[in-house]
Amino acid sequence: MNKFNSNTVCHSEPDLSGEESPDSFATSLLTNPLFLKIKAYGLIDEIALRNLIIKNEYRNLRSKLHLGDAVYELSQKYFLSEFAINNILFRKRTKKPISFPAIKF
Repeated sequence: MNKFNSNTVCHSEPDLSGEESPDSFATSLLTNPLFLKIKAYGLIDEIALRNLIIKNEYRNLRSKLHLGDAVYELSQKYFLSEFAINNILFRKRTKKPISFPAIKF
């Protein structure tokens, strides 16, 4: 369960320290009717969502595997190079401003 306060940034990651696994998080999110409606309006950055899921899976894998093995597993699962996985996991990123597409009624 996430707790939001007035200092919460829109790009914050959910807390998965509870009993919910990264796979069940992704499944519950991607099948949520509200999420599907927001996605239909084009308000979801699918690459950022994929990267969030990869980061959460990495945390889970690291409890069982060494760093290199965890990165290799993720690269095989998502058809990305190990370099790309390392960039997703460890590269410092700046927060992008939120821009909303024009919605025509």
